[in-house]
Amino acid sequence: MDVASRRLGIDPRISVQKTRLNLITAQRTRQIRRQCKGAKTQRRKAFYFLCVFASLRLFPTPVRPEGIPIVHSGLQNQEVSTESGYNKVDWRLPFMFKTISTLTLVTLFIFGAALPCLADENTDATRISDKAIKQLTAFKCKPARSALEASKNDIGSTPAFKVAWGLLLAEEGKLDEGVKNLQQAADADKKDPAADYFRGEVLYWQKNKDAANAAWIQSANRAQALVKKSPEDARANYYLGAALVRQKKYNEARKALGVAKKNGFAAKLVNYQIGLSYAFSQQWQPAKDSFDKVIKADSGFAHAYFYRGMTWKQLKRTDEMMLDLDRFLKLAPNSKEASTARSLIKAGGG
Repeated sequence: MDVASRRLGIDPRISVQKTRLNLITAQRTRQIRRQCKGAKTQRRKAFYFLCVFASLRLFPTPVRPEGIPIVHSGLQNQEVSTESGYNKVDWRLPFMFKTISTLTLVTLFIFGAALPCLADENTDATRISDKAIKQLTAFKCKPARSALEASKNDIGSTPAFKVAWGLLLAEEGKLDEGVKNLQQAADADKKDPAADYFRGEVLYWQKNKDAANAAWIQSANRAQALVKKSPEDARANYYLGAALVRQKKYNEARKALGVAKKNGFAAKLVNYQIGLSYAFSQQWQPAKDSFDKVIKADSGFAHAYFYRGMTWKQLKRTDEMMLDLDRFLKLAPNSKEASTARSLIKAGGG
């Protein structure tokens, strides 16, 4: 701390931390506002419908004097009752109108009250699911399972929950159950690209490459539709980029991932996908640089160590590779890549 800062009682390190926290909070606030926008629009529409039908319900029914024919109803020749002064079928029209409008009002009221609840449930499910997916991408299965089990009773039937739950089961070695949950999520929500992306991942782990490629194409198509509708959608751009990486369309993938990062998607996940795009295209130095950023942001991101280790191998840095693979095995001893890491360490990096 310099003299001026000491005199003013200001620690510049704290100021930097506060600035970073404010930026993160602002990004999260923008994401929440985008998520709530749809729910607010639905509530507003329900309210407008309610107002229109309420005005119709409360509008008084005109009374027709005795002897005046019903000109526009096709009932001109109906008999008129001299006792009541009304046409015999007159009473049916307002009665039916009032009954239908009342039932419509009740239906709209119930629907309008339920809509915000359903929207909030879906928003919560997406938020919880995305958080668990971030943990699972880093192979942090225990905290992901704890979070999902805590909310399973409330949102367990939603497609978003099934995505995270299916990925969790797959990473725990239950590949068939994982694919089943991911397929159910993809069928239930035909707009979200996440289910098909992770279904492709699990199918690839099962060495079903054709089905995996089909799932990734489906994921990219869904993400592209969302991006076309909202070009700055961070989540849609992320899954578009991730799916394109798996299709070996690396330049397009990095472009979409850049948009995702710019609009507030988790930087460590974006950098991880960018690192994979460079590694799969055998651009080892930029791949290593991207994985460096991931590990700097999250020192517990298991697969960043594995792929950086593979990058070190290509860069002829065996000592660095051994360190990264050893760290990977400590973080993810039961992952599908663990056997490869053990073999390389046993062979001394050869």
